[in-house]
Parts: sequence; structure tokens; C-alpha cells
Amino acid sequence: MSNKKSQFLSLILLVASLLIELSESQTWIDYGTPELAFGISLACVIASMSFNVRVIRNLSAPKKDSAVSRFMLLLSSGYALLVFGLEII
Repeated sequence: MSNKKSQFLSLILLVASLLIELSESQTWIDYGTPELAFGISLACVIASMSFNVRVIRNLSAPKKDSAVSRFMLLLSSGYALLVFGLEII
């Protein structure tokens, strides 16, 4: 998979996580248990992070792709900290 496809898929997963959390908080979709929405959303964020780490660790990746992936990893880790860290407290 190319670096651009990995970054795009990472962005899609992050947006999916955001939509899942938003639909759960606004009760657009009834998940039955809040743990189900939490788990699906967390899995999307972790998968998103793993795609960015794959691009960063690729030694043949252009510096621009690596920098973009680092920024996206920073955004997704901040999002995870805000959403999942505050939800646990």
C-alpha cells in the first residue's frame, strides 16, 4: 500500500471514530451498550495510528510523507487523549 493511501485510510478511520463518538453522544444510533461504541471507536483510532506509524517507519518514504504522518499521528493521539481519557474519568 502506498504512503498516500495509508494516510488517506488513516484519516478515514479517524473521521469514522469521530462520527461513532458523535452518534453515540447525540443518540443518533442506539448501540445497546456504551462499551460497544467505545470499543469500535478506539479500534478505529488505534488502526489509524498504526497506518501512520507504518509510513513513519518506512525508510524509503519521502520526508514530506513522513512529516505529514507525524502530524496526523500527533492529531490522532491528541484526539484519543481527549475523547478516551476524559471518558474514562
